[in-house]
Amino acid sequence: MPCTGRKANPITPNSLGEPPLHFFKVILPNNLAVKKLGIPGNFVSRFADELSAVAKLSIPNGHDWQVTIDGKNIWFQDGWHDFVQYYSVSTGYFLVFKHAKNSTFEVLIFDKTACEIQYPYNAEEAVNDVENSKFRPPSKNMHVPIKFVNKYISSKARFITLQISNEKEWLVRIKKFNTGGFRITKGWARFLKDNDLKGGDICIFELMIRKKHYLTLKVLVYHAAMKLT
Repeated sequence: MPCTGRKANPITPNSLGEPPLHFFKVILPNNLAVKKLGIPGNFVSRFADELSAVAKLSIPNGHDWQVTIDGKNIWFQDGWHDFVQYYSVSTGYFLVFKHAKNSTFEVLIFDKTACEIQYPYNAEEAVNDVENSKFRPPSKNMHVPIKFVNKYISSKARFITLQISNEKEWLVRIKKFNTGGFRITKGWARFLKDNDLKGGDICIFELMIRKKHYLTLKVLVYHAAMKLT
């Protein structure tokens, strides 16, 4: 499934001082077997007063899904399996949830290639074209998913600008493999250090500006040590 150029308002980080609105779930075999998905306990403790018996899952293509919340164990329950089947969610998929209000969650779905899925078309989509991709920051060099490379990065491109929510920017160099694909090299170690990124942390990269030989990617960071469980 190709990386998607979805047309919707992006999920953005919170302002400093605000309660965390996001949580993520990596889909495991037992999640699929029980046909329900647990909501992290720390998240529930912060927003228990705002959660009702029925939640709305809002997808970037404009589709909304109603699912029940089991008040005892805090699961997405009735309606969740239909959601999973419709979007072909399988083991290894990565889902990001943002709590908007009134038990509404904005959801992004990433497949096993680390790219956001191609959502079924909805005629009410907005006009702004964005692209998300998920990577785990591993070391001083970072490999870029091949599907993202093939669709969005020119073979002549040499640099990418990375931008955090506070608009600070890092210029990083990209190097092409002879077998195809790219990796981020010079400048990546500085980006890791400046943002205190370690193994296990997760970054979601959103395509903001795309020109012939130039890209700007906005970065949303999830630190493993702060993961809501």
